[in-house]
Parts: sequence; C-alpha cells; structure tokens
Amino acid sequence: MAETITNESFRNGNIQTFPATVKNETGGEVTLLKGSLLVLDPADGYFKAYAGGVEKPTAIVNSDLTIAATSNTTAAVVVVGDINGSKLVLPGSYALDDVPSSNAGVAMAITAGGSNVGNGAAGTITQGSLAKAGTYTLTCTAEASNAGTFQVVDPDGFVMAPLTVAVAYDNGAFGVTIADGAEDFDIGDTFTVVGDVDADGSIRIMLKERGLVCQDIIQMVS
Repeated sequence: MAETITNESFRNGNIQTFPATVKNETGGEVTLLKGSLLVLDPADGYFKAYAGGVEKPTAIVNSDLTIAATSNTTAAVVVVGDINGSKLVLPGSYALDDVPSSNAGVAMAITAGGSNVGNGAAGTITQGSLAKAGTYTLTCTAEASNAGTFQVVDPDGFVMAPLTVAVAYDNGAFGVTIADGAEDFDIGDTFTVVGDVDADGSIRIMLKERGLVCQDIIQMVS
C-alpha cells in the first residue's frame, strides 16, 4: 500500500524526497513554507503551489522555498503517497491542514458524439481513484434493442471493461450510467469522458515521471 503522510513521518523526514523544478507563475515573489502542497503541471512537468479545487496534490515542499516572480527553482520535494484521503495534517505551522477531496466528480465530464444515432443520455459521472488525465473514448460496438455495448479506451490507449447501456458502470476510473433512449445506439456511436486531473494516486504520477523500475516501486510503497 502507498505511504500515508503523517505528522510523525513528515517531521522525521522518512518520506522519499527528490529534486524537482517548482515554478512561480505570479507577477510577484512567493514563499512556500515547509509543508506547503504542490501539484504537477503535466504541460511542462514542473510543480506549482496547490491552490485548491479538484487538482490532486502530489508533493510537499520539504523546506521553506522562495521563488522570484515568473521564475523557476530547484528544490527537494517530498513524494506523496496517500494524502490521508481528503485531509493532510502536518506538524506545527506547516500549513494546509485541510485538503479538499481529490476525487470530486466535477473533475470529469462526459459528452455524447455529435453524430450519434442513439439518443440515450449519460447520467452524472463520478471520478474514481484510478482516473487519469486525458480523454476516454467510448464507442458502440454492439447494437441491441433498448440496450447496446460500448468499448471503453483510456487516455493511454488501453481497452477497459465494456459498458452496457442502461446498466450502472464503474471501471475504477469513472462511474456512469448511459440510459437507453427512444432511438437505440448504432455501432460507431460515441461518448467521450474527459478528466482534467490525474487522481489515481500521486505515487503513480511520481513513478511515471521518474521512470522507476519495479524494485524501486516496491521500496517506495512498502
């Protein structure tokens, strides 16, 4: 299981750390106190201060850090495992002791294809712990009266469990029910699910960025 950040483990410094680039996108100098949370910007691979919302905090500043306006710096950051579900408790004045849940459903959206024959609508989508940033593609592969089957492909091109129309679906990355409509879905009809955060756990993000091998993974999460 992933390491859980606790007061004791953070204070003792026994959480994996590594040098990383932290950026300041504001027009003024900023100081991030030890214990401040960071999120990874997938556009450039740099970290930035966590500002709340649905983004997943993926690292912690390991010592006070001052960054000039619109500048970057290299700092030792803490690799985060489980951020205690929805809260992070740090010792003393180490900032940000309440972190909103990273699995807020508003982080994902589902949209029907513009040329769909079937007119069934998707219900509310919920984001799961295995969600990835990017686009999931759902394509109807089998027609059926008042039903149908959709192939689900994740943002990295992996085929996931198929979705059946009018049946509650949950593949660990997202959950949704696509209702049957007055017109049945035809083969080739589509839906797209877009996730704007990588919320399947910060350990996966860090391992992907660092290119670690299996032995390293075991050492980090055991």
